[in-house]
Amino acid sequence: MASGFLVAKFIAVYAGPTGMAMYGQLQSFVNGINGLVTNQVGQGIVRYTAENKKGDNYDLVSRWWKAATFLLLLLIGMFFPIFCLFSSELSTLLFNNNNYSWLIILTVSMLPFNVANNLLLSVLNGFEQNKKKHYNFINISYNFNLNNISYAL
Repeated sequence: MASGFLVAKFIAVYAGPTGMAMYGQLQSFVNGINGLVTNQVGQGIVRYTAENKKGDNYDLVSRWWKAATFLLLLLIGMFFPIFCLFSSELSTLLFNNNNYSWLIILTVSMLPFNVANNLLLSVLNGFEQNKKKHYNFINISYNFNLNNISYAL
């Protein structure tokens, strides 16, 4: 929350009311894309993982994970080309300027990372391993030398 406040304050000071409006439009666009692609599938993974976990036997829940991963990859495969093809129109619609079409493409390009994050968090929530979330992300970022992820946590 603090970082969101600092970003908003920075945009308000340097870009003014127009920049804040554009920032709000971008946030709404990102939330809409995430809602279309990941939210419902993530809730389903949490539910069926929690209902069907049985000790160390992951056969039953792994079928749900595979189906959800396939569905998410299918949705990304559908939405990515559409948003890239119509990025200038979306930029004009959101920002009243088609110079920001690169921002639409960048946002949609980050969608697979968000999907992977949502899948991992949904599985951890289904196993009621909420305390391990931060440890797993720190461990992943350390093993792959992704310093920015460590700083973000």
